[in-house]
Amino acid sequence: MVIVKLLGGLGNQLFQYAIARHLAIINDTEVLLDTTAFEDFYKLHKYSLQHFSIKATIAKRTQLEAVYNFPHNLTRLQRLWQSRILGKKNFHLIEEQFNYQPNIIKKYAGNVSIDGYWQTEKYFLEIADMLRQELKIITSSEKEDIKVLQNIQKTDSVSLHIRRADYTNPETALIHGLCSIEYYQEAVKNIADKIPNPTFFIFSDDITWAEENLKLDFPMVFVGHNNADKNYEDLRMMSTCQHHIIANSSFSWWGAWLNPNPNKVVIAPQKWFSTNERNYQDVVPNNWIKL
Repeated sequence: MVIVKLLGGLGNQLFQYAIARHLAIINDTEVLLDTTAFEDFYKLHKYSLQHFSIKATIAKRTQLEAVYNFPHNLTRLQRLWQSRILGKKNFHLIEEQFNYQPNIIKKYAGNVSIDGYWQTEKYFLEIADMLRQELKIITSSEKEDIKVLQNIQKTDSVSLHIRRADYTNPETALIHGLCSIEYYQEAVKNIADKIPNPTFFIFSDDITWAEENLKLDFPMVFVGHNNADKNYEDLRMMSTCQHHIIANSSFSWWGAWLNPNPNKVVIAPQKWFSTNERNYQDVVPNNWIKL
């Protein structure tokens, strides 16, 4: 089995599922989701993958203990049989660096547990088409969402995501940084040079700030009716847009990536973090435009 530890918001959970699913296919096994963080101590976000058509089940505590405690939960004879005769052991994969670790994706002779964020498509690009099918949202849209989706589908739609909320915390800002208004203005200009009549659909966790500060010479639709519990619905609307301007956020990263259109234009920030302590060269796909 492949057990993946889930932590963080919806975007992080999607990255964690994606690498686990690829490893499960390679190793011809199932994906189990370790959601205990949301139950035990992590309260900033909720488990959100139940809204998607994923091929995974939530692990029971006994299953987690059996893997995490292996081989200590076995007798000495059982350990010898597992390792020497069957050649089995547990592989605990920890994300040791932010950029791509090429030695991670391979076949393992035993159970695999995964701990990290794994924010690059390089971990699952080989199964991209299948993942986009599995990450279709199965929860029905409500009336207001349907209206926005219809508007998206009849315009030259561009999703524009502004992440603020937790990023405005001084300590968090030192790590992540905020995308400036100048970044969005330059991104809009870049899109407008390529798309004749763009309509910008604005998504933000601080929609009031966006309405007060984002001034564009193009039609804008501010999408602010969903709360955090319906983040999957904003993701559906973002991915339905034809083109994308993302923040340095895994949430809008997935909003762009889930759009299957090979001709989409995606604008991403040049700097993913405010410091250069992490090597983040692999987070933005090569065919996206960095500004």
